[in-house]
Amino acid sequence: MFVTFFAAVGALQSPPRAYGDTADGVQPPADSVGSASTDSSDTSGSAESEAPPAPAPPRVPPPAKAFGHLETGKGIFESTCLPCHGANAEGNKDIGAPALNRQEPWYLLAQLRKFRGGIRGAKDDDIGGQMMAPMAMALADEQAMLDVAVYVASLEGEVPARTLRGDRAAGERTFKMICAACHGANGAGRPEIRTPALAGQADWYLVGQLTKFRRGLRGYHDLDISGMQMRGMAAALSTDKAVVDVASYIASMAQ
Repeated sequence: MFVTFFAAVGALQSPPRAYGDTADGVQPPADSVGSASTDSSDTSGSAESEAPPAPAPPRVPPPAKAFGHLETGKGIFESTCLPCHGANAEGNKDIGAPALNRQEPWYLLAQLRKFRGGIRGAKDDDIGGQMMAPMAMALADEQAMLDVAVYVASLEGEVPARTLRGDRAAGERTFKMICAACHGANGAGRPEIRTPALAGQADWYLVGQLTKFRRGLRGYHDLDISGMQMRGMAAALSTDKAVVDVASYIASMAQ
């Protein structure tokens, strides 16, 4: 059984510039331009004008197929991801593994690409990221990443229990001022500008990731444009309390 991936492959290949494929850690392939040849049978003696070089093809990311295979993805998930993230990708706080089952395939694929490319999870102090990087590298190719991303996105699970008691009113004000424009008023994300869903994610994970952005453990690579944008947003949270407050509010959205 095949599941259509994010409407059409064009949506994956041509996102808005700020959240484009280089922003997601995908280097476009090198251009391949054939050289022009001359006709050796021309004996007229007149100088042949060299043909202009063929135009370079558009620079696009390595194409993922428009379909992800659920059964193949299930097998990959069960052997590679389930031990940490759980049978329904619900996450495991004890080992710092987040819930994955509330994300769209395009976002999961983008993060796997970043882990494989050293664009995320390469900093010494990012323990969770360093654990994830070899898991992503264990996936055979782009299609394997797409298969597992589509399978994970098909899973459902309960909303993670709240573990924080931040000031939700203060967090709501912060969210509306800093986060809502990109992630949506309800925290559901905006795929058209490559921003993920936040609602329904565990509060402890949100705090951890915002802290990583603030410390430069995420968004450090110059190919991670979206990550660098998030560093700026996270820097606007000037205190640890502000981080806890906004994470508490976001976690309450799906309750």
